[in-house]
Amino acid sequence: LAVGVRFHEESARELQLGADHNFSYAMYSGADGSLIAGAPRVPMDAVPIEDFAWMSGDWVQSSDKGGVTRMIEESWNAPAAGMMLGTSRTSHEGAKEGQFEFLRLSCAGRKVMLHPSPSGQPADPFRLKSYGATEAVFENLKHDFPQVIRYWRDGDELHASIGTSDSPAEITFAFKRR
Repeated sequence: LAVGVRFHEESARELQLGADHNFSYAMYSGADGSLIAGAPRVPMDAVPIEDFAWMSGDWVQSSDKGGVTRMIEESWNAPAAGMMLGTSRTSHEGAKEGQFEFLRLSCAGRKVMLHPSPSGQPADPFRLKSYGATEAVFENLKHDFPQVIRYWRDGDELHASIGTSDSPAEITFAFKRR
């Protein structure tokens, strides 16, 4: 199987497969989560986990709402052994207990999957729908909420959004490197 890689103006990666295979394809989405007309089709079964190294690091978002400080910390380790592991913790000033989530980004059978496990619940897999040099969109339309999880880098910030297929960016996060 011969694979050729080309980069496009939208920073989307298109993998050209040298054999006739039945792959799942998706379109690269724009900064607002919409589809870009004429964007390249990306075979989601041929993406190496190393392409997501841009997510690695320790990230934090702090906000003040009504005099209460909320801090969200998210950490991703570097790609190794076909996966990346992440953790997320949300704490509120004065609260005795916070929220947490374990995350696993993996290449399972050559398919990139995000496995979020909020508050110790069983992980629900989200399949890679689209990606670019510093963006990844994951989708699971059978899940109640969220159905769409998107990560992207903007300079030295990591952003994330969660939502539904109708409203993919209902809740957004902007993390700074710790």
